[in-house]
Amino acid sequence: MARGPFPTGDFGRRTSEGVLGGDIGAPAAGAAAGVAAAARGFGRELRDMSERVLKREGEADAAKVIAAAAEFGQTPALRQGGGLDDQAYNGVMREHLLTQRMGAFDDALTEVEIANPDDVGRFTDAAGVVRQAFRDKRTGDALFDSAFEREAVVRTQASLRRVRQGQERVRVERVRGAYRDAMVQGETLLGQSIATAGFDDQGIELVGQSLTQFLDRQVQWGPREAFSLGGVEFAADPSRHGVVGLEEMTQQFHQTQLRARSAWLDRAVELTPDAATARAMVGQVQEQWAAGNPAFAGLDAQDMNQLVGRLESTVSRKSTGEGAARTAAGAQLRDLMTAAEYGADYDIDQMKALAQASGDPGLAAQVEFGLRHGFGVTPASLRSNAPVGGGFDGFAAFLLDELEGSGLVADDNGAGRAKWGITERNHPEEFVNGLPDRSRGHAVARQYWDAVNGDRLPPALANVAAAAAYNAGPTRAREWLAASGGDVERFLDLEMAFKEGLVQRNPAKYASSMNGWRRRDGLLRGRARQIAASERAAEGYATDPIGFARGNNKRDAMAWVPEFDINRLFGGGPEAGAFIRDRLALGRQLNTRSGVPVAVFDRAELATIKDRIEGDPAAVVGLVTTAMETDGVDGEGVRVMLGQLGMAGTASADLHLGWLATENSTRGIAAKVVQGRSLRVGGAKDVDFGAGEDSIADVARRYAPALAMQPDLYAAIQATARDMAIADEARGQRQSAEAYVNSALGATRSGGRTYGGLARVNGADTLAPTWLRNDYLDDALEIAARDWEARGIGPTYSNGQPIPARVLRGYRLKAAPSGNYRLVNTAGQELPARSGHPFEFDIEARGFRDRLKRALPGSVLPEGGR
Repeated sequence: MARGPFPTGDFGRRTSEGVLGGDIGAPAAGAAAGVAAAARGFGRELRDMSERVLKREGEADAAKVIAAAAEFGQTPALRQGGGLDDQAYNGVMREHLLTQRMGAFDDALTEVEIANPDDVGRFTDAAGVVRQAFRDKRTGDALFDSAFEREAVVRTQASLRRVRQGQERVRVERVRGAYRDAMVQGETLLGQSIATAGFDDQGIELVGQSLTQFLDRQVQWGPREAFSLGGVEFAADPSRHGVVGLEEMTQQFHQTQLRARSAWLDRAVELTPDAATARAMVGQVQEQWAAGNPAFAGLDAQDMNQLVGRLESTVSRKSTGEGAARTAAGAQLRDLMTAAEYGADYDIDQMKALAQASGDPGLAAQVEFGLRHGFGVTPASLRSNAPVGGGFDGFAAFLLDELEGSGLVADDNGAGRAKWGITERNHPEEFVNGLPDRSRGHAVARQYWDAVNGDRLPPALANVAAAAAYNAGPTRAREWLAASGGDVERFLDLEMAFKEGLVQRNPAKYASSMNGWRRRDGLLRGRARQIAASERAAEGYATDPIGFARGNNKRDAMAWVPEFDINRLFGGGPEAGAFIRDRLALGRQLNTRSGVPVAVFDRAELATIKDRIEGDPAAVVGLVTTAMETDGVDGEGVRVMLGQLGMAGTASADLHLGWLATENSTRGIAAKVVQGRSLRVGGAKDVDFGAGEDSIADVARRYAPALAMQPDLYAAIQATARDMAIADEARGQRQSAEAYVNSALGATRSGGRTYGGLARVNGADTLAPTWLRNDYLDDALEIAARDWEARGIGPTYSNGQPIPARVLRGYRLKAAPSGNYRLVNTAGQELPARSGHPFEFDIEARGFRDRLKRALPGSVLPEGGR
């Protein structure tokens, strides 16, 4: 069977199912319609194929013409026909020609842009010329010419944007150059305006005004929109240049004001009359900044640290310069006085000026004495090592060592033998068993001190009056006291006039004594001036360093003093710890600077703290705990706090409670004491240990020899032990009285061993540190003794010879209130140091605990137990 043009089988079946022509009733009609539709589709396909062929032919022709034109250097033209092949040809040709024309246009426009990269006006004019030149070469083809015009506009606008950006860059660079010049000029004017500003209200106001003027000049270069700078709000202003961002302006102003204030304060510090005033001014600067003075607005803590560091460098430089100048003046003055001793001429005014420049009151006293009595009388007599002031002991040392001396006088103006200034006629009892020794001289001096009521007189007056009583008798000394009206110089004038009268009346007897009396007068005047200078320098300073450093309406502050708040102090936490740390640092700074005792609180604050502790004894535990948990506050700092509270009259039991809270190992003891005190307030009574048992008082009496130098501690440990017993009794865990007393002394147990509490060293009881095994205290003494011997700093015999370590290790230890130990020999005598004062063993010295830990494993309480 022959195959027809359409598929059979499926075709007929699908048609009958209504796929094609299904909407007519008869199958024949549907088939006819399907045949017609198929014919139309085939016709369209043939037409499309024809069009594609024509387009390809036109595109191919265009490609050939373009290639030929390129080869022969010609410009191809468009076709005029309207057929499909012509249209395809012209489409390709237009694209080709447009690419060529735009390339030429771009080249011309680029040359214009290069010639005018930052001048919009000149670029616009030159670009217009280029555009017009290309318009004059229109092809006449509307499609081509309009496409070129559109693309030319886009390219021109892009170039114009770049030129405008270049013009803005040039403007910004030019204006920023002007800005930099203006800032340099502004800083110069700022420096000039504050060059004369002092550190006072007027100077601070001038600095503020100058900075405001600088800021006003600076903002004209800033953003045109609203902004805030230096704490000042600036409204939007389109006239501002807008070349400097807010961040840059803020940084520039911050650095400028920091440099300006540094220069201002540097100059103010430099102009202070001396280093002490400069140092006080630095403290005022810190205080004013902390108080929020507007003169320091915008300076943070880092800025202030940097600023204060610079100022302190200036102070250090002034101090070094003053020290060198004082040293040079002192050296020159000593040379002149030495020359004067050998008869050389001298200039009185020059000597006085050098004495003042040296800052040495001893040299000033020497000059005054030399000008009064002659420099050949007592060469260098006023450079004495005797202590200044010091009550009776200081006077006795000065009297015996400087005024009298230890030499024997065979006949003291008819008064018989004399030694230490004691004459046989006036004190025959002192010569019965031989010559009096220094200790007897000390005892006799006491009689004359008491005869003029030395303890009740001002120090300088007490010294000259007691010396006069010792030399001329108490009656005359009291007469001169009354006649002088308490004036030291007047007193000495009266005494010297009396002696000069003796010489005039009986030169044969007294003329030979005149040189000695003049020497004595010079020494007394020099000592009186030294005491007076010392008192003036430290009046109120040594007794209340913090209060003195704060200053008042008559005296400038020496340093910034952190503000005291009793509630914050006892509230604990970082603020309380920071206050204690800063105050302790200030106290140590004042100690290093002036030699005054280290202090944390002033006198008024101590009274307030004392009242708080008396109302709530447990408060001292919180205070100590806060201090111990603060970085920068060590055990020594806590001891300073407790020592101040003790001097302020705080009860010894409260102070002892605070001491127990200083070590982790004994804080549990402190907590038990607090609990016992609370129960006592609620009505609990002391624990009755019953007949046959030692009471707390009995145990304390046995421990008394170990507490001989600390009578306050004797009472405190009993009170502490009683409170601990009350706390344990309430829990039904009562221990022995001895356990409580030893715990009150800081004894704790760790690893089956006892640390702290009562210890026995070479047969005598003493107290061991809370961190040291109490049976290792004698070993600690032996290690320390070897170190003293090696370094040559240990105790000495009475003749000044050092005591060897092998001997020292057999001596006893006596616990002193300072926390140190004094060494006692087998005769019960305290060993002297090389200075003559009692030798003290500081077992808490830095590094000694670690040394014991290495040398005696197990001797030091483990860190976890502290």
